[in-house]
Amino acid sequence: MIALVLNKLEEIKMKVTSDWILSLTEKIFYIIPCLFLGYLFLLSLETKLGILSPVQHNPIYTAYFITFLSFFFCGFLTRQIRILKDKDEAFVKLATLLLLASQLVMLNMICAAMLIFFIKKEFSWDIRHIPFRQLKWRWQLALCFYIATTAFMVFIVRQMIL
Repeated sequence: MIALVLNKLEEIKMKVTSDWILSLTEKIFYIIPCLFLGYLFLLSLETKLGILSPVQHNPIYTAYFITFLSFFFCGFLTRQIRILKDKDEAFVKLATLLLLASQLVMLNMICAAMLIFFIKKEFSWDIRHIPFRQLKWRWQLALCFYIATTAFMVFIVRQMIL
């Protein structure tokens, strides 16, 4: 019985690829902001005010609004990582590290765990050696720095509010 369970787990482990991990992470990045906007909609129905009224009047909701709307950019960046995974290793490593750092700062542990699992599966923990000489400046890289900057600013604001 134990051998059967272990064989089944090994079979599942073999089916989980880095593309599947990134695809699931991308979907999570797109679902979370939609859930937050749905929550704001339900809150507006209850209070009979506008959907952005809690965001305008409560700084905690404002910080969450900025955080969750930046997840759309994170989802797009995750798609770019998945597309360029085999073509540009330097970009993929740097973008994954910046995305992981931003998710850890924003306390999005689910997506951070998925990104860590992607790093383990794709690079076997050898992500330290980023070939910066092979790094081409892409607009996706600017998006990485935007996401990281937004994450750190939201972290600072959240610490000041709480």
